Amino acid sequence: MKLVPALFRSANVPEIAAPEHTRLIPLHVMAVKVGKSVCEVLPATHALTSRDITSKFGTKAAGINAEPVLYLKDFGRAHTDVQDCVQNAEKFLVQVLNRGNHSTETMDRLRFNWYHHSQ
Repeated sequence: MKLVPALFRSANVPEIAAPEHTRLIPLHVMAVKVGKSVCEVLPATHALTSRDITSKFGTKAAGINAEPVLYLKDFGRAHTDVQDCVQNAEKFLVQVLNRGNHSTETMDRLRFNWYHHSQ
């Protein structure tokens, strides 16, 4: 595994190291580009699309493209109604899998559409 020179190390630039390459991710630059609202929903997006302990559910890119701010802005917050939170999370995950087709909002409807339109 390659070592990143100490000169380039920073609390704001984590290193991603693999045997074949190393790259630096400038989080502070990325945060400015995507904006505060997207940064605030990234933990929820990550938790719902996949983590180290859960199965993969779509891709991170699909999660970002599925309008996470619209669906996840109150995800897991103390003042949020749990039922609303679950329904919005389901709508978000449907968008992740359905690539932004906003006419479908529930997993049941998505499975139904996939089954009947896959023939």
